[in-house]
Amino acid sequence: MVLAAFTGCRRNQTDGYEAFDVYDHPTTQFVYCSDRSGRFQIWKHVDGDLTQLTFETAKNCWWPNVSTLGDKILYYQTDGEPLDGLVDSELWVMNIDGTSNQRLLRASTSDISLHGMASWSPDGDKIIFSGLNTDTKTWQLYEIDVASEEVWPLALRESANYYDPVYAPDGESVFCSVTPESADLGAENLELFEIDLLSNQEIRLTFNHSADHHPCVSPDGNSIIYESLLDSNYLSIGKWSIMHLDLSTATVTELIHDEYINLFPKFSWNGEFVIFNRLDIQTFEMNISQFSMLDAKIETIDSDTFTSVNPVPF
Repeated sequence: MVLAAFTGCRRNQTDGYEAFDVYDHPTTQFVYCSDRSGRFQIWKHVDGDLTQLTFETAKNCWWPNVSTLGDKILYYQTDGEPLDGLVDSELWVMNIDGTSNQRLLRASTSDISLHGMASWSPDGDKIIFSGLNTDTKTWQLYEIDVASEEVWPLALRESANYYDPVYAPDGESVFCSVTPESADLGAENLELFEIDLLSNQEIRLTFNHSADHHPCVSPDGNSIIYESLLDSNYLSIGKWSIMHLDLSTATVTELIHDEYINLFPKFSWNGEFVIFNRLDIQTFEMNISQFSMLDAKIETIDSDTFTSVNPVPF
């Protein structure tokens, strides 16, 4: 196993971010969802070594999300096919080695009929997710206190949909895909917004009048990568490319745009790489690839005859 040594920052819950000692970190390390065992389950990839983490015989497990400290994994369990929607999806948490599985949220509650897209706060104390509100019939944002499992909604526009929420590195705001004001809920127009968690003020970040999804914030908090629907009429899935947004200049650039359909981008733990799904439109095989932020080279890091989606580096 090839290892590389780096120095970085780890979250300290009382003093903020502090430096930690140089340590050995695998060059390629991520969790993902794969049907290689028959049903979709959560797997871990460490420099080519694969470990199955969930072993549900009657349910599919999908949409993993690793905590900032790298010790916990959020994921969903569902009776149906995970790629078909969020019906009957329950939110679960487990240790990074697959032990101590615990359900955090049932498939529905008194005011949430469906939910999904959960992610961790930087300190690991809270979780944010998108839920379909039974009263407004729109997708709203909710937070969970991990210790008490208390769930509460954010006070946002009831007429808008909010998807794919992720916390900023300082935990004071979230980035997500949102229906712009005056836009039709049924339209494909979803833009990236930043929402202040104290004031609930919304700041619009993209203006391309298309569907922008799955934002991921760089470890230093200076930029966002996300997938954008460039052509909704392309095949049956649409033409998706991965974009880069510089938060200091508001500049948007195409990061990965080629003959493939590129989805679910995530920064590596140190921000030097982007791990993402890559769909070959000729073979319709989905692999996991790695894009270098240093030289723009792309290499396949997980490719087989099975369906592997939602890679999350840690």
